[in-house]
Amino acid sequence: MGLPPLLCITPFGRPDPHLAAALARAGVPCAVDLGCDPSAGAQCLWTALDGAGAAAGRVGVMLQRDVDPALLAGAAFLILAPGIDAEPYRGLGEIHAQVRDLSEARAALESGATALIAKGSEAGGRIGTRSTFILLQQLLESGALPASVPIRGQGGIGPHTAAGCLAGGAAGFVLDSALALARESRLPAGLKERIATLDGSETVVVGEHRVLRRPDVALADALGEASVEEVAARMGADDLDEQLLPVGEDVGLAVMLADRYCTAGGIAHAVEAQALAAVGQADSQAALGPKAALAQEHGCRFPVVQGPMTRVSDGAEFAAAVAEGGGLPFL
Repeated sequence: MGLPPLLCITPFGRPDPHLAAALARAGVPCAVDLGCDPSAGAQCLWTALDGAGAAAGRVGVMLQRDVDPALLAGAAFLILAPGIDAEPYRGLGEIHAQVRDLSEARAALESGATALIAKGSEAGGRIGTRSTFILLQQLLESGALPASVPIRGQGGIGPHTAAGCLAGGAAGFVLDSALALARESRLPAGLKERIATLDGSETVVVGEHRVLRRPDVALADALGEASVEEVAARMGADDLDEQLLPVGEDVGLAVMLADRYCTAGGIAHAVEAQALAAVGQADSQAALGPKAALAQEHGCRFPVVQGPMTRVSDGAEFAAAVAEGGGLPFL
């Protein structure tokens, strides 16, 4: 199929067929997250395919758990949560596996995944300990994985971080939480009101899952010592007194993006266009190259300034290492 740089997933583990269909009609591939009830989620997939019409070839599915492959007929591509074996889904289109470290990436490719999504610790739901950019660097390191495997970044993605993914060598990036307030989103009105007040700092990691925590959503505190399995069983968006909302730190972008671009397609195209433009600008201007103005002015190899951090980097050895690496150190 050859998917473009941007992929979308319906936010918060909810199978929102209307959002997926709107994105597909706008030319953006979107996976319907089948959520905790695969049978009900499959019904939503069929609704999305019907709503997308001629653009049904851009509608995929996101699997949080194993599903009867027969329920996925018509899906253009699959996204598998960390740990799901790709073998049962061979032949159903491109299989994108979310991974949290290099070992998961290798296992996913061995089981039949055709592409990878580096799911960083900023993302909502099941995560690992590495941030998106650090994880991407590890997966993209020469020789770590076959060079032909497309790798996208997920977690903390907005226009600027999307550009960072592309500049770092990733094939693209994934939007999910940032789409929550798009015009076509069918989230409950009360949940939308809460999401509109978030700045991205109101999340916490419980049982390897990043979830919402704020004064009026206290379940995360009560389950602070719960196991991975217990937390996974409590994922949901219908009753935040009884369920944990899997939300990423990029949810803080949702209200800004919705205010500026309104529709799901508008948001997706704006993020992708700004990311591609930033990479093109950086390439043409060589702003981080050794001949950049700041580097020439200060006699260092690269225009990179190490910010002073009291009691962290205010030592001669640290400053010398920065200088030897070609940057401008501070004490």
